[in-house]
Amino acid sequence: MKSVKNIKGFSLVEVIIVVAIIGIIAAVAVPMYRNHIDTSAVNRCYNLLMAARMTADNIIQLDNGSAASIEKPGDIGLSAGRDCDSVDVTGAGDNGDITLSATIPTAEGDNTITWSRDGADATWTCDSSIAISAPDSCPPTN
Repeated sequence: MKSVKNIKGFSLVEVIIVVAIIGIIAAVAVPMYRNHIDTSAVNRCYNLLMAARMTADNIIQLDNGSAASIEKPGDIGLSAGRDCDSVDVTGAGDNGDITLSATIPTAEGDNTITWSRDGADATWTCDSSIAISAPDSCPPTN
């Protein structure tokens, strides 16, 4: 029987096993990581819209029920950034109706959150196209 001395390095089978394990871990971890990043972006953009919504309510209250002084997103602290690809304010008028919307880029494509205020009863409703981790108060409308 031959004795083996001074064997250095790894065999091909050992290297293949390690590469396969790394591949399996990457196949599971990367989608989970991407989902986590998308969820964080959705939540940050949603929170930005919530703050803008409260600011809009304050302005409308100070203007005796009119949303006419809110002409652009910057008037209520909205700005496009890393998480909200685009933001918009529409329908601001004397009756208090206003719509705030934001587009959020995710791995599945662009998603939108839209808050609409009914000036007659001062209530807000939310619509979204978010398939992943939509906030409870703004479920996706498909």
